[in-house]
Amino acid sequence: MPPIDQRYYYEDRDRHGNLRRYFRKRVPGTAKFRKVRLREEPGTAAFHEEFAAALAGRHYQRPDTAPRPPAPPRVVERSLRWLIQKFYRECLEFLGYDVETQKNRRRILDALCREPVQEGAELEVGDLPCDIPKGPRSRC
Repeated sequence: MPPIDQRYYYEDRDRHGNLRRYFRKRVPGTAKFRKVRLREEPGTAAFHEEFAAALAGRHYQRPDTAPRPPAPPRVVERSLRWLIQKFYRECLEFLGYDVETQKNRRRILDALCREPVQEGAELEVGDLPCDIPKGPRSRC
């Protein structure tokens, strides 16, 4: 295995005395450093792969960990979930509640959106279309 470039290798002890290893490289044109924690054991092939990924500016995925979960799906416009999220952002009555009340209301409405349409169905209530006409006295 080729030796690692010691200019970018940095060891530090945390407040509990644990040894931490980092890749550290100056950001060109600034006085700042880019610091990436190295979690693999030095001298192993995995450590060299992790160091090479940090040097190239790529994310290193450990082989024994599960891949990152996919990003949450975008909300379908004009669905119930879309309407509820709009309610969270724009309704002055909701925004006027204290934090605990907002949290409880969010929990209830989000649980409603996650309910399946039928037993065993993948389609959720939050994905159903929602066409509510604007009334003359809409507060939200």
